[in-house]
Amino acid sequence: MKKILSLVLTLWFCTCCAQNIAKTKKKIDVDYSIIMSINNDSTIKKIVNKLEYIYNENDINGYTKYWDKNDFRFMKEPHKDLYLLFNNGYKTYIPTIISVVKNNNKFIVKIAIIGNPEGFNSLYAIYDLGVNLVNGEPFFYNLISTNLSKFKSKKIADITYFFNNTLNKNQIAKQIKFNQYLALFFQKENFEFNFIVVKNYEDMLKLQSYNYKDDMYINSSGGIAYANDRMVFSANNSFYYPHEVVHLFTNRYYPNIHEIIDEGIATYLGGSKEIPYINLKNELGLKVKSYNNDFTKLIFEYDYKYIPLSNGTPIYYVIGAFICDEIYKIKGLKGLEQIMNTGYEDDNKLLSEICKALEVKENELNDYLLKKLY
Repeated sequence: MKKILSLVLTLWFCTCCAQNIAKTKKKIDVDYSIIMSINNDSTIKKIVNKLEYIYNENDINGYTKYWDKNDFRFMKEPHKDLYLLFNNGYKTYIPTIISVVKNNNKFIVKIAIIGNPEGFNSLYAIYDLGVNLVNGEPFFYNLISTNLSKFKSKKIADITYFFNNTLNKNQIAKQIKFNQYLALFFQKENFEFNFIVVKNYEDMLKLQSYNYKDDMYINSSGGIAYANDRMVFSANNSFYYPHEVVHLFTNRYYPNIHEIIDEGIATYLGGSKEIPYINLKNELGLKVKSYNNDFTKLIFEYDYKYIPLSNGTPIYYVIGAFICDEIYKIKGLKGLEQIMNTGYEDDNKLLSEICKALEVKENELNDYLLKKLY
């Protein structure tokens, strides 16, 4: 009798779990025109179904089984853009497939991310995704490599530049010299990477397959490092971008680095938005003073950390750089390496390690940094 009761309870539990899983499955919205196409085109139906499978993957590694293997020849994580798009932090944003267009023997899927995170309708992004058919089955690919095939390219030292304009030899020489400086600073070997030069931020996003992104026309310049792919995008028409190249080094040699220290060390060594760290540090004092000299609030609390300095650099970049500066003065590279290995997301551990490196108690940190800043 006990065995029968146990079996019944087990079956009931499994049924409930299955029902909960079914209830929590995320759905992708599909434009009416695509719904009509699905009824007449089995390939489009397969594409939509596979995108929904991807959308329900909890881990980025789960995307790889739906991805074209050839795409991994150029990028280590060609699926990361889609993963970040689907996991943008706003649960009210829902992917909507707005078109599936055949291009020779391939397809381009246009995905809009639409929601109402603040109580009103909002378009976050429109993104193009490539689709290859392998034995009739769709596999996805990032369009970056396709878009870059239209660029000129030239390898100089360890850097392969992709560009549309004329090579700037002075900037390239400066970048190579900075790379050598980083290798000496970190006492690590240099390595090869790709450096993509575009005119502005809008062109960078278009190269990355965005038709639209919510900050596309707000930022005029900028850059980003695809660190795992050893790729830097320079969206200010420059062949020299030290801040983003630092991220390539930290990702390669200190993969557990916390974001605050990662942006801090990149700002300390490479400046931010073409302004050297020392200039940003000079502005930091007035900015911190206007927020009650609370350094920890300004680096750890979301509502404060993105407060911009005059050139648009978030304040936590500069406070992070200032902390790296102070640690390096006291304990050199060994102290910095200790702080760069504290863990990617553990704020409490990072705070504890910062205090340990600076030899102060947590309740003394603000006063200590304030004294050093002035």
